[in-house]
Amino acid sequence: MSNSEPSFGELSRNTVERSKDVIFLVDSKMLITYCNPAWDEFALANGGENVVAARVVGTELMHVIPEPLRGLYAEMFHRCREQHLTFDFDYECSSAEVYRLLHMNVLSLNHVGDLAFINSIRVERKHGAER
Repeated sequence: MSNSEPSFGELSRNTVERSKDVIFLVDSKMLITYCNPAWDEFALANGGENVVAARVVGTELMHVIPEPLRGLYAEMFHRCREQHLTFDFDYECSSAEVYRLLHMNVLSLNHVGDLAFINSIRVERKHGAER
């Protein structure tokens, strides 16, 4: 577990904590240092009791990314940190009952390599006949 206070960089902690978007922070070692309340709300609403903030803070982010995607994500995160870039993309995060398309923004927070991940829902609906 990480014992240091998370860096919010230019983000307001109050705004992050009140946001309905799922937001988490990682430090320069890629350890999850913070998850906002929306993280727990999303986890609990989707049967993710084992991934609430209290259980994942201190976890290395790359350990929770599926193996086939680790190289792609590692390069993206490295570029964000080294070049202080913002990177964003859409990804699917569906359940058995609900189709979800989410949007992720990855922001460099400071010169030491901390990152913020902001995940917002673009589409959320029950699966249709295509399922």
